[in-house]
Amino acid sequence: MKKILAGLLVCSTLVLQTGSAQVSFTAFAGGAFLHPTAVFATVPNLSGLSLAAADAALMAVNLDTGTTSPQCSLLAVNTVTSQDIPAMAMVPEGTLINLLFSTGVACPGAQGRRNNGTSQNGVGFGL
Repeated sequence: MKKILAGLLVCSTLVLQTGSAQVSFTAFAGGAFLHPTAVFATVPNLSGLSLAAADAALMAVNLDTGTTSPQCSLLAVNTVTSQDIPAMAMVPEGTLINLLFSTGVACPGAQGRRNNGTSQNGVGFGL
């Protein structure tokens, strides 16, 4: 992307991507100044991982675990059932990814029905 002012190049932005990381550099007129403007990471798919494995997967791409909340589910206890930012989204490094995890028990009154994407208090991510 280039910004033009009165026929002069004011700045130019270069975006580089390597693996799951993306870095933008901005060069300003009048010098060879390069300044990183943002570093991005790809959100991994955390569904089905243990909380510990999900945390490690996030750390591996420079993201962080945000709030973790229980959700009634028959999956193994502490298995991630949902994440608030979908897998493959590009987000700035350091972004907090909130997780719902399984309690290992069915929701009261579910009587064999599958979990409907809500937590025990009726709030979920809707994914």
